[in-house]
Amino acid sequence: RLGKVVASAAHAFGRLEVDTSPQLVPLPKAAQLVFVIDASYSVTAPMIDAQLAIIRQYVAHIPDAQVELVLVRRDATRLWNGFISASPASFRTALVDAQTTGKLALGNGSALDKGLALAATALDKRKGPRRIVVMTDRLVRTAITAPAVAAVIAKLPADIVVHAIVPKLDDVDRVELTRDDADDFAPIATKH
Repeated sequence: RLGKVVASAAHAFGRLEVDTSPQLVPLPKAAQLVFVIDASYSVTAPMIDAQLAIIRQYVAHIPDAQVELVLVRRDATRLWNGFISASPASFRTALVDAQTTGKLALGNGSALDKGLALAATALDKRKGPRRIVVMTDRLVRTAITAPAVAAVIAKLPADIVVHAIVPKLDDVDRVELTRDDADDFAPIATKH
């Protein structure tokens, strides 16, 4: 509902009401999540923090999930070499431990294709709804083309859902989600 009352030529009052369902789609139960994080020098430390903030918000909605992180540098590595609980306390503790021990340190390279392949391997035998969330600054080596990444994605089982995120730091205190199906890396998400 939208209402507007004009008080004068210089002043008006407006009111907008939007009624929506509290939940549009049921949340997955016992989801298996792999987040592929860009940990290359090009992302900078604030961008690592932004990626971790996205992950914390994502898992906050599904605390019964199991989570693994894959870090992409010159090669792809699993952070925990196993899945951990997404429950707020244990997940927060595991992230703080990873940060304080330097496991999230930046490095050379952005092997996005290897990160996707490792994420697929990590999910291979897992039961339940499976998701891969890929985050990148899109600054990858020239050998990683959209067709090369699409080839990795094509090998995934059809039930794995893939999300692709290009975080941007703009020093504004609001979050904006913009879908870009024309982006070179859009097939990462649109094909799965």
